[in-house]
Amino acid sequence: ITERIELLNAIGFEWDASSKCANQKDDAKWMAKYNVLVQYKKKVGDCMVPRAHTELGRWVDNQRSRYKLMQQGKPSKITAERIELLNKVGFEWD
Repeated sequence: ITERIELLNAIGFEWDASSKCANQKDDAKWMAKYNVLVQYKKKVGDCMVPRAHTELGRWVDNQRSRYKLMQQGKPSKITAERIELLNKVGFEWD
């Protein structure tokens, strides 16, 4: 059995597919909100979504909070790829 496990590890076998699925769902949700932000910017001209703007406002606020945590070296769900996408759309971090 150990030999089989080592062979599977050698080819990059995913032992916990549920976490991969969860990450894909999280990525899809994040991209959906990002696309709403892109549309908001096209309409309004900036990414300064007020918190009163319901879900999108809360999402934008969460991105700023996660970015600050990352800058402080604390655990954060924000990734370099997400930061890059937000920067491309002119996201303001403060």
